[in-house]
Amino acid sequence: MIYMKKKLYYSIGEVSKMLDIEPHTLRYWESGIPQLKPRSANVRNRRFDEKDISLLKRIKHLIYDEKYTLEGARMAIAEGSKADKQREPKDIELKGIIKQLEEIKEILIKR
Repeated sequence: MIYMKKKLYYSIGEVSKMLDIEPHTLRYWESGIPQLKPRSANVRNRRFDEKDISLLKRIKHLIYDEKYTLEGARMAIAEGSKADKQREPKDIELKGIIKQLEEIKEILIKR
């Protein structure tokens, strides 16, 4: 995997090099996984952001390492999205608790 300078958007060629995946494979995955929606200035120029790249890494892992089919990867990602939405309120609550604990820690350190 090649690391590139951080940018807002990456071209399909840059993402292809970054993930070591052919551009035609990325386009195929885009057609089969509805959550993958790179922006496009026009029909020919896809622009992938960090969220898209993160999703592509997950898809690559599912297909290449876990041996999922594209359909299986799509279903796993859809299930993951549902689980993330259910977990979201708990995460917010935990972040609040962590912040409170850090404030208490700071008070105790000052004593």
